[in-house]
Amino acid sequence: MKFKKCPFCGSAHLSVEEKASAWNNEDLEEHVICNDCASAAPVYIWNIRTLEQESGSTSE
Repeated sequence: MKFKKCPFCGSAHLSVEEKASAWNNEDLEEHVICNDCASAAPVYIWNIRTLEQESGSTSE
């Protein structure tokens, strides 16, 4: 699977690790981790972005 750059720092330096599920500690799920700013999210939501984030526009 191809991952988008980190939504927080823009880094493409990412890794995937198994971590405890947010829903219970008995299950493990794969998380994408940014190796530059340490942001992390489950693989299944990492690539989800709003249209504003995709286009780079802001509401200011």
